[in-house]
Amino acid sequence: PHTTMNLKQVATTHTEFTASPGDARQILTWMRSLPLWLDLPGLRVSHAGWSRAAQSTLSPYLDAQGSLTAEGFMLAARKGHHVRAAREILLNGVEMELPDGLRWHDKDGHERPEIRIAWWRAGQSRSLPDLAMVPEAVRATLPKMDVPEDLVPPDDDARPLVFGHYWMRAPLKPLTPRHACVDASVAGNGRLAAYKFSGEPSIDGENFCYA
Repeated sequence: PHTTMNLKQVATTHTEFTASPGDARQILTWMRSLPLWLDLPGLRVSHAGWSRAAQSTLSPYLDAQGSLTAEGFMLAARKGHHVRAAREILLNGVEMELPDGLRWHDKDGHERPEIRIAWWRAGQSRSLPDLAMVPEAVRATLPKMDVPEDLVPPDDDARPLVFGHYWMRAPLKPLTPRHACVDASVAGNGRLAAYKFSGEPSIDGENFCYA
């Protein structure tokens, strides 16, 4: 929906695209061609999350490059559709609805009924306060309950996984021995970051690099 909050989030992109429609078409065409994930012999890459169940749901709607077909693109945006739910796990990450009508306010003052979950820590703890990605003041108010395992199954794949989406700050560090986030908040006065993979079996903090 074109709410004030959503329009504000895309305002800069909209301004850039309006000023350079030719560039905008090229960028959108390129983005449509990107695979939703990379499943390589020694490495996994995804935008925000990793889920075999979500990948299985999406596979019939992908082309030979692993990007969404025209049908898949439409279904991935349709509220209530299982293809959209699977797409959100991989591209939006895992969120959990708070129980008992609880709400919290984000950094922009928006009231939210759901919480983003640090799914990569699920192998270490299932406690909601441990996995919730919220300010410390909010964390202290969360109920002492476990995040359901069907919402966040433990990631038992031994290969390193590199992803983005979650606003971190440089210098980046391994989130776990197998998980690296390369989002260093470049859109928020941070840095453009990457991870240089050389076949290592676990994430090496020395392999983060910046533009």
